[in-house]
Amino acid sequence: MGQEQDAAIYQAIRGYFRDALDWVQEFADIFAPYGEVDVDDCISTPEARLAEHRRRFVVKSYPSDIQADAGALLEAIPQSWTCHGFMAFL
Repeated sequence: MGQEQDAAIYQAIRGYFRDALDWVQEFADIFAPYGEVDVDDCISTPEARLAEHRRRFVVKSYPSDIQADAGALLEAIPQSWTCHGFMAFL
């Protein structure tokens, strides 16, 4: 049961970041033809945010917006499942 719980949480987290990256790609695809939009900046900003998320993950220091996003992800998972390994990250 523990591995099943971990897999569900892991998939929810991957889905969150996949959706975020898909949005960034869609944005770049739509606005790339326009000279006013700096596509390189639009791409580097999410990469910088990802690096910052990794740094915060290591030190377990999360701002309120990230805590809210994590809470929203965990709400989608039955509470009986959230007492396993991933709770150590919060």
